[in-house]
Amino acid sequence: MANYNVPSGTFSFGQTLTADTADTIQFADRAGYLTIANTGTSVIWVRADGQAATIQGEDCYAVLPGESAILANGLPLWYQSSRVIPQGVNQFGGRNTSDSPTNPGSVTPMESLAGQMTNPGTQISLVSSEPVAYSIAFAG
Repeated sequence: MANYNVPSGTFSFGQTLTADTADTIQFADRAGYLTIANTGTSVIWVRADGQAATIQGEDCYAVLPGESAILANGLPLWYQSSRVIPQGVNQFGGRNTSDSPTNPGSVTPMESLAGQMTNPGTQISLVSSEPVAYSIAFAG
């Protein structure tokens, strides 16, 4: 298996697969969708959810020779605000008034479930039974 790390600010990548060996490409930036172009003569099997692609594998998508396909990023949903929202339980109240109890309450807002989460970027895995050239580009 070949692993490639693509730095932030780079939104495309190209390589040639080795037969029966999966390539995993980790983009530092997050894409909503990726365009995978198969410029070879054999089928490429692709996954964009952080798992390794396998030939004719479950949850893998076939990109036929000379064709391209658009895949959604399957890694956890992430927003830039996820870096700044506190994770977990947030306390409120604490004063003994008619609208605030003596003991503080707590709430776990939906946004805090992903709080302080770092950008997972974009990861894609490709495999083919023969050497095949491919290219990947951000599509949104």
